[in-house]
Amino acid sequence: MKTLLAVLPLLACCSGQGLELVKVIAMSRHSVRAPSVPGTNMSMFSKDGRYWYTDWVKDWGAQGPLYLTEHGSQIAERRGEWWRQQYGNLTTKGGCGGVTMYADGADSTQRDLATAQGFIDGFFPQNECNQTVHDGLNATQWIFNTLVPISPDVKCSGGNKVSVDGTRGGSGRQLSEKVHPLTDFSVAIDCCQPVMCNLTDAPCQLQDIPEAYVAQSKMYMNGITMGGFLTEWVELMYLNNMTWNAVAQGVTLYDLIEQTRELHTFWFETWITQYMAKSMGSQMLAHMKATLQQIVLGVETPGLLSSPSDSIVLYFGHDSNIAFLHKLLGLEWVPLGWGSTMIPPMAMLIFTVHKAPSTGGYFVKAAFETQRPDQMRELQRLSPSNPADSSYVSIPACSHGEEGSCPFSDFIDILDGAILEPCTKPF
Repeated sequence: MKTLLAVLPLLACCSGQGLELVKVIAMSRHSVRAPSVPGTNMSMFSKDGRYWYTDWVKDWGAQGPLYLTEHGSQIAERRGEWWRQQYGNLTTKGGCGGVTMYADGADSTQRDLATAQGFIDGFFPQNECNQTVHDGLNATQWIFNTLVPISPDVKCSGGNKVSVDGTRGGSGRQLSEKVHPLTDFSVAIDCCQPVMCNLTDAPCQLQDIPEAYVAQSKMYMNGITMGGFLTEWVELMYLNNMTWNAVAQGVTLYDLIEQTRELHTFWFETWITQYMAKSMGSQMLAHMKATLQQIVLGVETPGLLSSPSDSIVLYFGHDSNIAFLHKLLGLEWVPLGWGSTMIPPMAMLIFTVHKAPSTGGYFVKAAFETQRPDQMRELQRLSPSNPADSSYVSIPACSHGEEGSCPFSDFIDILDGAILEPCTKPF
């Protein structure tokens, strides 16, 4: 046991004694936003008609549903400050060069761009470097794509009802598996008024909500989906420093995180199938692969907006983009304060490139970085004594390099094997 404990800190580190950190590339989820609205009248989700905090400006500090909140922008700024402490030494031109950022320009709320701008405020104080973010549709539309087929090839369709029904036994078995968390959360929110179950005067709980398959989104709308939306709603209230337990009464933070994992993360994992990840995520993975080859080996690729001299490349997108990487590369994580494979706001999947001074060879490590729930709610400043949580992520079948790393050429081969070529196009 003592030997194991001695090894763990070495595995978790980013730049050990034998390797020199030289490049960083990361996919980030946007910061805290206002929730999506699963119904026209949120009070219908509670028998007592309780208020669900739907005044977006007053309650959330946001322009509307799905927009980044003011609090969320400050959380992103805190992460930028942390990255300046961790990776500021990789920048060039007096701290202003060597960084390229992309954000999803197809998102009408611009929450990804707003996250990047908050991050810039922390990484480059007063934006003294005039750092820009590439969010034009020509540059980013297919990198962050989640629903629109990139090609008419049937392999790129993202899946269909048959592929969804073949995930975890189909929706009926999934519902039966999640009866207990659905019941517990139904009690907490006093769910629901009979109309939510198409009833006139009968008990209605989340698991009783009628089911329908939505072909465009490639998902079932049912009790698990609604439970996923609603647990995330309350989680976002907590992170946004709101009176969250006025909606989910009698629920502790531990209960909330567990119910969010049981319902929202479970629903999300069944929605993002391997089929969808291959179809919709291959372009993103191809872009990241080309970027790595460019900034490590100096390989020029037309269409890339980064430079071979860059040391840091950041993508600001969605939880679905990180989920694609999770599925495509078989990566797993358990972030501190969260549940297994959860992707909370401002989560980052980071790939660091290291150089072996003795051989000149390059190696890749992966890490999953988050802020704890309390760090986000309280807008805590991050520091070596109060760090963001960064957990080492093993790259399957390729952790045989120094310090648990993957040799760079082997990692590129893994990316090649995960990319579905018909579902890509020139950058």
